[in-house]
Amino acid sequence: MSYEASVFIKGPTGAELLRLLRDRLDTNLASAKREPNSPSVVQLFGLTLAVVDGHGLEDDGGIHFSNYEQQVSFTLYAGRLEPVTGRELCRSLALALAAVICEGARAECIVVEELQTILGEFRSEV
Repeated sequence: MSYEASVFIKGPTGAELLRLLRDRLDTNLASAKREPNSPSVVQLFGLTLAVVDGHGLEDDGGIHFSNYEQQVSFTLYAGRLEPVTGRELCRSLALALAAVICEGARAECIVVEELQTILGEFRSEV
């Protein structure tokens, strides 16, 4: 069983977002494949962080995914952490990262749990 919390971002280009994440997380996000639009992935605190430029999700359940170009997801896979601890860590990291992205990239972000529930909305103050 897995759990996911995602940040959907409107504003910076994919390259700008990756640069910001590399600088702020002090880690090198590697592309899993050498294909265009393949996710950049890193393991962080027992979670998988993936950055997708052009996620391709359609609007669903009142969430306007099409308004956001990029997705950063934190995914917990079974067995890595205790379920309650892992879920809370995913949520907390996604909410904190959305605030960092808004501040650093003058972006608009939403944080979504399991692609079903909005946990938070962030807009940079220009």
